[in-house]
Amino acid sequence: MKRWLTFMLVMGLLAVSGGLADVSAQVDSGPTWGGRIAYFNTTAEDAPLNVVYYDADGNPYAQDGDSLPLVPPYGSGTFLVNSTLPESGGAAVLEAPLGVLAVYEQVATGEDVKYGQPMYSGMEAQEAGGLLFVPYFVYQYSELYYKTPITLSATLGVQNVTDAPVDVRVLENGVELAAATIPPQSSRHFDGADLGLAAGTRTALVVEGPDASILGAVVVEQESDGRRAFAYEAQGPARASQSLTMSRLTCSTLTRRLRSRYYVQASEDTTVDVLFYTNGGSKINPSKPLNFTGLAVGAGQSLEIDPCLDSRLAGKTGSVVVTSSGAALTGVGMVRDRYGVGTTFAAQVTPAPAPSYRYALPYVVWGKTSTLPRTYISMLNLGAAKANIEVRYYRADGSLGNKKNPTLRYKGVPLHAVRSTTPSSAYVLRSGAFAGAVEVISDQPLLVTARVQRAVTKVPGTTRVAEDYDAFYLP
Repeated sequence: MKRWLTFMLVMGLLAVSGGLADVSAQVDSGPTWGGRIAYFNTTAEDAPLNVVYYDADGNPYAQDGDSLPLVPPYGSGTFLVNSTLPESGGAAVLEAPLGVLAVYEQVATGEDVKYGQPMYSGMEAQEAGGLLFVPYFVYQYSELYYKTPITLSATLGVQNVTDAPVDVRVLENGVELAAATIPPQSSRHFDGADLGLAAGTRTALVVEGPDASILGAVVVEQESDGRRAFAYEAQGPARASQSLTMSRLTCSTLTRRLRSRYYVQASEDTTVDVLFYTNGGSKINPSKPLNFTGLAVGAGQSLEIDPCLDSRLAGKTGSVVVTSSGAALTGVGMVRDRYGVGTTFAAQVTPAPAPSYRYALPYVVWGKTSTLPRTYISMLNLGAAKANIEVRYYRADGSLGNKKNPTLRYKGVPLHAVRSTTPSSAYVLRSGAFAGAVEVISDQPLLVTARVQRAVTKVPGTTRVAEDYDAFYLP
């Protein structure tokens, strides 16, 4: 039985010029942006791969099956998407057996690759719905970040995963901003200008289409004097819940000033309560002047949660739990610092009770030097009891990363507590480097997130770029 993982090829960024364009486009002195897919075969059988590319009219025009390897059990790897991508719209669909997972990464392929590389998890056609929630969307939106002004703009990609044209509407507060007919298997992108938004807008959007027809992703780029670029998956009802957990709570008081913000969108009018926990699992009680309970959120709107406004959270790291009084919620979190880091990740819903819980990270790397990508993995216990966690690193050929100690064990991890691992701490490096994938198994549900970051040199105001992506849950 095959699975189809969808990647919207609508996220070509031009960070130097400040515009948003299509994959592989190049303007002025900006980089050439291409797409890279990282895959992981989580099964004990060999897995063939094929990628079919669709143009803006929904016509398949190329495929990569003949050039892609047969993936061994627990094997992984990366490949650049087809170099002849269309100039408008388009999508790639990865065809593979069940158990093959993948993430999409936008990469700068020119001489200057010192840019953030947006990443998001591949989405299965079975996840498609008739509604998409977009908790965070900006257009020429400026904000001060520790006295440094930055300007951000976003692009929304919507894909039709059916074999017939579909009509979609993009709404803000229930008002239609734009409408489009998307051909079969193709996609349409919307930026702030397409939606008629005024410069300086930060808002939430809802996309409507026929049932089981659409998926979406959002990319955000720093327009002015910066290298930040980050992405997240738009979320349908299947990823909505009355309670959401988001990791990466960071309110650093150190020089870098890492800082988290969260945006929660409601399906209907509701109120929400917000709780904060340290990485050790202890609850953090906010100061009384800042009330994080009974916060009102209108239907289709999003609420900004800035925990770092509270002095009691200064210097803390941990997680956030947001609970609604009734309506379903979706959300995104983000982390930034003053020297170039900008990451975004989707809120996660706790899986249904099960005897065990299995997660997979298809893209885990460790470069020989800090200027090459390095992956930092966090595992947050979402369960009702202490968690016992096992972690296995696999090399690209499917062999275990550390044959003498193949399984890392974390026993008795408290509720809301976080444990971390890297290829370096797991002793899986060869010649100072690692490339492969990771499997995580637990007796309690987890929130597993990977941060891929690298140092940047000789770029004024930027010393590091990074992006987060969430692990796949394998029920």
